[in-house]
Amino acid sequence: LRNSFFPTERLRVRRLSLEFRLLGLEESNLLKCLSQLNALTDNLLSAIDLGVREFSKSYMLGCDLLSKAPNSKHVFISVWYSIDALGIIAAAHQRKMQVIDIQHGGEMHGMYAGWRCVPENGYELLPDVFWCWGKESLNRIERGMKPSLAHRCIVGGYPWHEFRAFQQSQVINDFQLTTTKSSSTKVILFSLQPLSFDVQQRVPEFILNFLKLDNPKISFNFRRHPNDPDDKKELMQLVKTTYKTRFEISNSSADLIEAIRQADFHISAFSSVAFECLAFGVPTLLYGE
Repeated sequence: LRNSFFPTERLRVRRLSLEFRLLGLEESNLLKCLSQLNALTDNLLSAIDLGVREFSKSYMLGCDLLSKAPNSKHVFISVWYSIDALGIIAAAHQRKMQVIDIQHGGEMHGMYAGWRCVPENGYELLPDVFWCWGKESLNRIERGMKPSLAHRCIVGGYPWHEFRAFQQSQVINDFQLTTTKSSSTKVILFSLQPLSFDVQQRVPEFILNFLKLDNPKISFNFRRHPNDPDDKKELMQLVKTTYKTRFEISNSSADLIEAIRQADFHISAFSSVAFECLAFGVPTLLYGE
């Protein structure tokens, strides 16, 4: 699921009154609202058609994948609302398999809240169980979801720390998964975010000004966001500019747990990495309005 995409990224529409008449929306304020958001760029109906075709592909992939494990009763996924995951959920439910969505970050967004009209038998494309890291996450999801026998939350804990320890125990000979951090250097992990209403530039001015200072005992690790392929230009400018404070840029595919273990401090606009840093005792600074 690492290379999955989100349906909302495909939902862009143009100012075509015919399409809104077909959808019964010509008298609504939707067109006006979308115009204000400057979101009218693609054809809504074409986007829906594309989404259905992509979902069909992921469903067939899910059927093929699950057919190779005929005795399995449970399917564990993450980011349940991606097109790839939705296809697997549909295939799993068709086979009467239970689907568990493992918390992948902050759950405070629309896909984990506002489920007020859940039908008696639940939704076919919604996970049966939401595996939460802790009680606070569970409470937030349950406050935004109508009580249902079909969908429930559990506190399963944060398994990645134990998994990491298991990985290290499997290391053979002299190969090591970790590197030794210099005790004299403080590492600041910076989780980059895509441009949005809240993020006007990926690396804010106060960080750029700090990099201009000579800080020999501080090093930054700018970690790229997995869903921001347009960050290259800004990051290239960062690399080309001469700064006195040391920094590096790491890809989102790099080991996040190791990056957190190597860090002394974490900074981000709103990354859910803050939750994971909390589990490892690494303090986080969230900036912005």
